[in-house]
Amino acid sequence: MAIQIQSPRDLFLYDLCAMYDIEQKMVRMLPVLAQECLDNQARQTFMLHEQETQQHIRNLEQCFQMLGSQPMGIENHTAAGLQQDHDSFLQQKPPVEAVSMFVIHCGYQSECLEIAAYHDLIDKANS
Repeated sequence: MAIQIQSPRDLFLYDLCAMYDIEQKMVRMLPVLAQECLDNQARQTFMLHEQETQQHIRNLEQCFQMLGSQPMGIENHTAAGLQQDHDSFLQQKPPVEAVSMFVIHCGYQSECLEIAAYHDLIDKANS
């Protein structure tokens, strides 16, 4: 079901749905990144990030509830692009050390994406 954007609130809900999609994708991707990482501290950080992401999903669901809405199936292609970059890199069959470094970079990229998206949502909510 698509959201008809006819007001700033509709745009906010659209972006909230897109963020929900990002978090859903990340909660599935983070355990994979943790497994591929050789560095124990980084692996633990990925596992912690997965727990935080699960909480973000619950927080977003609470936002939807407060707004009297439901999360709708809006696919965020940015998050899907991170997954595709990861998969393309692995198809090159790089050494495990390079994979470990790459997944740390993936984690950094996903965190930057989340921070930017949440800042945007905050700005829209304040508007």
